[in-house]
Amino acid sequence: MMRKCLQEGMSPDFIREIRSCYSGESEKGCGECTVCFNKAVALLNCGIYTPDVFDTPITAAHFRKAFERIGDNPEDYTSDYVSEVKSAYRHLREIKK
Repeated sequence: MMRKCLQEGMSPDFIREIRSCYSGESEKGCGECTVCFNKAVALLNCGIYTPDVFDTPITAAHFRKAFERIGDNPEDYTSDYVSEVKSAYRHLREIKK
């Protein structure tokens, strides 16, 4: 969906500023909840992630937790979702280099 918005001409800055976090305490998005993680995955895969999008930037530790959740309950996740998460992790590692 994010990719389609970008293709339709929506500003990356506007997309990054959309708040979808479960936390009522965070200003930008906590960076810890599942919704923030999924937003980070989409941002990374679209090439528009920046660490300042969330109160707590997404790190490799977030991905390790996600891979653990996926491994514990593989039937809860589609193969497309798993591929998206793996791809985003590769993008994050490239950013960190």
